[in-house]
Amino acid sequence: MAKTKKSTHQPSLPFPSAAGSLHQDGNWLWIPVVDQQKTLAQALNDAVASAKNKRTETATLRKSAWAAFESTLFTASEETSA
Repeated sequence: MAKTKKSTHQPSLPFPSAAGSLHQDGNWLWIPVVDQQKTLAQALNDAVASAKNKRTETATLRKSAWAAFESTLFTASEETSA
């Protein structure tokens, strides 16, 4: 592997605190330090887990609503035909 040189360029602004923002200074794109990367990765994992739970809850509610809809149709038709 080729040996890389450490950059001597210093960014003109500090790294932004917003999770989705990038810090670009000229041709340089700065990445967050390891602690910030861990925080961002944990936030991403939490969001993925939350989305998964919402999808599961949505599927359950959809099945429940469909069952209630079908039971209403069949109950109504049985009462009118009697």
